[in-house]
Amino acid sequence: MDTRREVRQILISKMDMTCTGTSCWLWTGAVSSSGYGSVNIKGKRYSPHRLAYEVWKGKIPAGHQIRHTCDNRLCIRPSHLLTGTHKDNAADREERGRGRHPHNTNKTHCPQGHEYEEAYGQRICRTCRRETSRRWNEKVASGHS
Repeated sequence: MDTRREVRQILISKMDMTCTGTSCWLWTGAVSSSGYGSVNIKGKRYSPHRLAYEVWKGKIPAGHQIRHTCDNRLCIRPSHLLTGTHKDNAADREERGRGRHPHNTNKTHCPQGHEYEEAYGQRICRTCRRETSRRWNEKVASGHS
C-alpha cells in the first residue's frame, strides 16, 4: 500500500467536514451497498474508516473491527473511531437499535437530526446518503474526484 502520507492525502481529498449539525468527517467517495465508504488504491479495495484509523491512530489489533462512536458509517474522523471485537461491534449495533432484535427502538433520527427510514433490513438516513451522493457527483462532474 502507499505510504501513510499518501493515504492521508487520499482520505482528505474525499472527506467533507462541513456537514451541518455534526462533527463527523463524512466520506464523499464511493459507498458500498452496506452503506460504508469504499476506496480503491492500486487496484485493492479498502474501507476508508479503517484507513483513517490506521493513518491517524495506529495499527488495528488482530481480530478487531473499527467501531463508530457516532453511529455514522460514512464518518472517518479518528476521534469517532475505536477498535473492538466482533462481539463489541454487535453489542453496539443492538444497543443502537440496528440489529435483528433491536431493544433500543426509540432512536428515530440520525446523528445529523434526520429521520431514519427502514431499508435493507436496517435503519438508514436517506437524507445523508443523498447529500453525500450529490456532493460526490458534483465533485466527479467538476473533475476533482
